Amino acid sequence: MKNTEQIAATVLRIRDEEQKKLMLRNRNIKRVTAGASSMLVFCAVILAVRNLKSSQGGIPTIDNNTIINTETPTTTSDTENITNDSTGTEHPTESTENAVKESTSAEKLESSTHSTEKTTLTPAENDNAETTGIEPTISNTAPSEQQTAESRTEAVTIPKWDERTLPTQFMEFDLNGIAYSTREHSIEGNHIGGILGTVTMEGQDVYEDKIHSINAEVFSINGISTNCAVAVKFNGYDSYYVYTNRCYSPATLGELVDALDLNNTISFGTLSLEDDRTFVTDYDRAIIVELLNKYRDCENRFDSDTHRKLFSISTNVDMLGISNKSFAVTEDGYIKTNIMEWAYTFYIGEDKAKEIADRLGIDNIERDTTPQVFNPENEVIYEE
Repeated sequence: MKNTEQIAATVLRIRDEEQKKLMLRNRNIKRVTAGASSMLVFCAVILAVRNLKSSQGGIPTIDNNTIINTETPTTTSDTENITNDSTGTEHPTESTENAVKESTSAEKLESSTHSTEKTTLTPAENDNAETTGIEPTISNTAPSEQQTAESRTEAVTIPKWDERTLPTQFMEFDLNGIAYSTREHSIEGNHIGGILGTVTMEGQDVYEDKIHSINAEVFSINGISTNCAVAVKFNGYDSYYVYTNRCYSPATLGELVDALDLNNTISFGTLSLEDDRTFVTDYDRAIIVELLNKYRDCENRFDSDTHRKLFSISTNVDMLGISNKSFAVTEDGYIKTNIMEWAYTFYIGEDKAKEIADRLGIDNIERDTTPQVFNPENEVIYEE
């Protein structure tokens, strides 16, 4: 009969083999677990805890419909359930042997479940993940309405390769040490400057597991720094597409204004107040443009602190396909914006922030005090 260490080694070996198979199958595609499997794992945890309590510290027995978490570190309670015979030799209890036998069946069930789950790829190939932290799912077949309703998970079915647009087939490339990513946005030829070079771009067909490649010319965009964005023209096609450097980080507010030519390209939408329930469309947008130029020397600071905002404005640079970004002024004197994906923070001072709010008439705007009711039906839960 195997001793405890041999049993544990067997379970770990089985786990590692199954994980290697899954890694080879999934390759570079990240997976968001569907809501149904999330519930199965959740039930497994609950059952394991109940069995653990009922066996008074022993190893819980697991039936064939339960998925066990083989990555949970071994604790004292995992090894306590051992009996001794008259010779003092330790033997696993019957529940220990059952757990080892049934672990193989449970892991096979888990592997089978994974084989029908959805692998991942984001819409616009990553744009949504950057702003929400959520990665939607890929599926060879669309989920049924019942499955979607039950899981409350927003699933996205990836189009076949031939159904995708060029900028979503070939999503990124490097040029002169800068990594550019697609914005899935075309740009008119009158905005195109000089040629910067040629590149060979690659894209993956996730269904056929095939890598495609295409040559393309890269151009500057009039008025826009190549540190921020460029235009791409694929060989054999007439259109130009915008690709941006999403890691761009300006040293000052003035550098950001010049790099994106914001005096000529920026536009503003709805203004929202600190309560996020009061929205204003009738305000003087010229004040915000003036603000951008008045504090050009303010440095971009790394800042992860939470600041209470005075107001925020929906911001666009339509020519580059940048839309619905945030431009905010905070009570403690910061300008914060994510116009180029990363959050930029510029300190102007509390008195100047208050002055801007006064000019916009923020204090005179009536706040919406309607209570916000949380509806759990709208909650979407994701699990990696």
